[in-house]
Amino acid sequence: MQRFPDTGTLEVVQTLQRVSGELRFVQTAGHRWRASNLVFTTKWGTPIEPRNFNRSFELHARKAGLPRIRFHDTRHTCASMLAALGVHPRVAMRILRHSQISVTMNVYSRLLESDAGPINLAINLSDEGSAGDLTEPPVVPTGPLAPLLISGLLKPGTQLRLEQKRASRAANATVLANGSIMVEGKSRAYSSPSKAASAVTGSQANGWVMWQLPDGRTLDKLRDELENGDE
Repeated sequence: MQRFPDTGTLEVVQTLQRVSGELRFVQTAGHRWRASNLVFTTKWGTPIEPRNFNRSFELHARKAGLPRIRFHDTRHTCASMLAALGVHPRVAMRILRHSQISVTMNVYSRLLESDAGPINLAINLSDEGSAGDLTEPPVVPTGPLAPLLISGLLKPGTQLRLEQKRASRAANATVLANGSIMVEGKSRAYSSPSKAASAVTGSQANGWVMWQLPDGRTLDKLRDELENGDE
């Protein structure tokens, strides 16, 4: 502590704080503190200079063994984790502060359709147990159907039906947990409704309006319900 004889006041110049698990004496700003309405400031209460913040962020990322990214990219990291954890798009919309659900859906779609493949993420929040207790991560859907599966509007195992009466053509298919569609009689799954429909028709087709659920709704109708869910 430091005493100011003119005013008869005491100023705390050091505090004992725990830093990185160790107790250390930390200098305080004291009378040098500059009051403001800012939420985040330097240790003196002054505005944070962006270049200094970026240098500090890069330093902490390097110490943590993380790749070098921009601070703004951490928002994309957050979006990736929300998608991997199966967070409902409308919840993610509020976390990411998007003004419209369509923006969040575009972000989710780009993440889940990226060349990086599915994101497997498992987090153990329990104080008990260890990493060895974690089971294999759940399958994370990718592709155009991923937002519908993540939202719960579409379930893995849902049966789909495609009919073309004029061409006397019909097919059954099953939605898989990874977001692909397995068409009955085909040897492989298809990554999108349109590709699955084209495999049946033999030509380019809009599978969103052709594949129907057991209740008669099309996949395109489900997509509309997702986008207008809160309206």
